[in-house]
Amino acid sequence: TIGAVVSNPGVDKHIDRLFRRAGYNPADVRNREALIQTLDNNELRGLPFAIYKNIVSSDGKTAAAAVAAWASTPEGVDARLLSEPYFIREVWRKKIDWLRANRESRHVNDFLMGTVRKSLMRLDVVRSRQGVASDMTGELTAYWHGRWQRLADFTKREALSAAYEIGNRLAEMYGTECQALGLTEESMTNDQLDWLYCHLGREMLALRVVPPAWTGEWERDRIFTAILRMTSPDWWGRKIWRLRCDWRENQLRAIGAVHKKAHAYVSASSLIEWQEQRRKSRDFFKSHELVDEDGNVSSLEDMINKSTSNLAIRRHELMARQAGVELVAQQRGDVGIFLTITCPSKYHSNIQSGHHNAKWNHSTVAQAQSYLCRIWGRATAKLKREKLRPYGFRVAEPHHDGTPHWHALLFMPQAEVKATVAILRAYFIAEDRDELGRNTGARFKSKKMDPSKGSATAYIAKYISKNIDGHALAGELSDETGKPLNETAKYVMG
Repeated sequence: TIGAVVSNPGVDKHIDRLFRRAGYNPADVRNREALIQTLDNNELRGLPFAIYKNIVSSDGKTAAAAVAAWASTPEGVDARLLSEPYFIREVWRKKIDWLRANRESRHVNDFLMGTVRKSLMRLDVVRSRQGVASDMTGELTAYWHGRWQRLADFTKREALSAAYEIGNRLAEMYGTECQALGLTEESMTNDQLDWLYCHLGREMLALRVVPPAWTGEWERDRIFTAILRMTSPDWWGRKIWRLRCDWRENQLRAIGAVHKKAHAYVSASSLIEWQEQRRKSRDFFKSHELVDEDGNVSSLEDMINKSTSNLAIRRHELMARQAGVELVAQQRGDVGIFLTITCPSKYHSNIQSGHHNAKWNHSTVAQAQSYLCRIWGRATAKLKREKLRPYGFRVAEPHHDGTPHWHALLFMPQAEVKATVAILRAYFIAEDRDELGRNTGARFKSKKMDPSKGSATAYIAKYISKNIDGHALAGELSDETGKPLNETAKYVMG
């Protein structure tokens, strides 16, 4: 029958080992079959589900009671803020100190019960989507359940230490399973290899890390390569640090540290870390040389500066490509359409004034970008079905709160303009359509290029430049922040 547990010697041995690691004698476990039935039939996990779910349920009830306690009084909110890591606490601490020194206590209390309280409650929701996945269990889950929740507060040293532990733990798990089942890399079948890979992969998914080669075509060599990465501390070091930075930025967006009235596009700490990483990279390039097989020596820094890692060269390349596409369009007699595409309001953490957006669904910047890519894919598939083939360029640009929006310059025959724009508009305004009313321009704008006012390349040159290095934009102000574009480019790059 569907869902029945079929006995397998290898699987039984594995489950027995998991019970022993959890501190249980397999022979003493009551209702063994009932316990196994609670497991995902396609996934073997490190701790009995019933035990772990009880822990999660208990944690959830405790958290709900804690929220009710701290959120009901100004003193509770202030104490909760003081208990937060420094990178969270510092966002509001100076403002609170200033209010206490210059305003009456009621103003301080109003600020705590209003802005700070809402920020902390938004922070709690964002954190609930981080940490260990509550619906998955395993060896890594059991060990990292408490520590993974504070990943956003990890230092570089702590992140590398965690990478060393996790990489070695997965390598140990892989070796243990191979030894227990008597497998070698040469002798194991594709099914056995796939089982081992999925077993390690689900341990990683519990930490919200997508395993390498998790999607795409299954190939034996590709899976072995993926396992090597999954068991490599160096690979984990890069992965954990990137995850830590993403989670940290999401938390800062939640409390209102990223918007035009605070720090536009990206948080101050993220910008500092990005600039420091660039400085270290430049120092590395300056201190190393390249030697070819003939003994010729070249400066690594010179080679880097001659590549697209050089922002000026990257900008030149994009502008040259755009000019080439425009030349082709002129020869074909096509017309250009400039589009501005924005996410629904629920993807924006803050409104234009800088205040919290009540409609925000606590999504991340990456999720907003995924939404745009997903809708674009559906819209272009529809265009292909209608035999419409526009071509051109897209540029992603952040709003003041970090939420991305797109600018696109598309070329097409004059006769296809109306149908193409109508299809694209229909797809990009479909989600949460009611919030737009008759003003669909808040989500989707289109403008036909006027050759008499400049070339199509000139239309998009500004957007390319202000998202790379701010070249030739001195004196121009950002529509998002009101600040000079040549100064805000570094925030966009960060």
